Parts: sequence; structure tokens; C-alpha cells
Amino acid sequence: MNQLISSCLLDPAVLGTPAAPPGRRGARTPSIDLGDPGRCSDTPALVLANFDNSGSVACAGGSDPIGNRFAEARLAFDAVAKRCRCGNDLAALTTFDTPTSADVAPTTLRSGLAVLEQGLRIPADGAGSSCLGPSLQAARRLIEDHPDHTGVLVVLSDFELFDGNVSAVLNDLCVFPGLVHAVVLRSVPPQQLVDDPNVIVTHISHGGAPGSVAKAVFAALTATRRHKKQRR
Repeated sequence: MNQLISSCLLDPAVLGTPAAPPGRRGARTPSIDLGDPGRCSDTPALVLANFDNSGSVACAGGSDPIGNRFAEARLAFDAVAKRCRCGNDLAALTTFDTPTSADVAPTTLRSGLAVLEQGLRIPADGAGSSCLGPSLQAARRLIEDHPDHTGVLVVLSDFELFDGNVSAVLNDLCVFPGLVHAVVLRSVPPQQLVDDPNVIVTHISHGGAPGSVAKAVFAALTATRRHKKQRR
């Protein structure tokens, strides 16, 4: 299982990186080898990352086990953006609180990293919702608006959901139109997701290795790309 050390509990120097200078936004992360991003596919992808910023996940009072998740997600986006040659692959960002100021509409991955970076944060206008359903519906609409792209949804959450019918929402996630990656932060992954062959589940528990979130997001970003064994 993938794991990640919380940057909320440890000083950045403990992770082998200097602390960010005062006034500079964002956390630095260790050097992480994510592997070969592969080559662009003939069919472009739209990768949508959906973040849970509820109190059980967000860094509050030193309780967040995955406080570096946004910085690590950026590493993954950056690694793939540098290797995008087609210019057609897209990425988008939402949160469980969507719509918020952190939402980023489908953006060209090759040249849109600076735009995506603006959404890799906890939005000041977000309430910290624990309900997946509304953002899942918004994600579906984004995917359906891009029928020429392969949809890839990666949800980063502890999946301690407050939706009225959690089982129905998880079923909607399992039948989402595209590839589904569930990155389960801290908590035990829902058995409904583990049992579904259409969902890739990555569990990131408290006290694990740096790079776990980056690797999980990287896996989603490269799921449709061509790798060496696929090239002809």
C-alpha cells in the first residue's frame, strides 16, 4: 500500500526539503522519481482530480495525515505536462464543495500548469463538505462535455461520506463514464470500491512515505498514455 508522511506533523526539513520562505505560497516536496510518463495516446484524455477538503482530511490542528497532497499532485501534473507533445490532453480540478474559486475548468495540460496550480489548494470559499455526490455529478458533466476525450476521474478523499445514500453515491462512482481512481486518505477503503473491478483503489495511510499522493495522481494521469510495451 502507498503511504505518505504528514507535512503537518513534521517540519519540512525532516522530509529532506527546506521550508518555503515567508510570503511564498505552497510547500516544497522531496525529489520523487515518478517513472516514465509514456507518450501521448491517439485519443486525448481529460483527467479530473476531485479533492475532499472536509475537516477529517484537511490540515487542522495538526490532524491531517496527508498535508502535502496539493504539492505532490502538482509534481504529478508537472511530470506529465513536460512530456505532453500532442497538446490535446486536458486536466481539471474540483472539490467536494464545487463550485468554488479552486475549481479549474478543463485546461490544456501541456501549457496550463500555472492555471492548474491555482486550484491546488483549499479554497477560502469552500465549506469543507463531506458529500461526494454533487461534485461527482459536476465531474460527469465535464466528462460528457468532452466526448472526444477519454475521461479519467481521481477522487482524493477519506471516503467518510455524509451523503444521504452513501451506497448509491459509491455505485455512481463505480459506473462513472471513464476510468476511476479512488485515492483513499487515512481511512480503510470502502469495500464497495475494493470489490469493484472498474475502480483502482490506492490507500494512503498516516505515517507513510513521501510521494504516495504524487504517485497515485501520476498513475491516473498516465493511465491512458502509451508506454514502451505498447509502442510499435
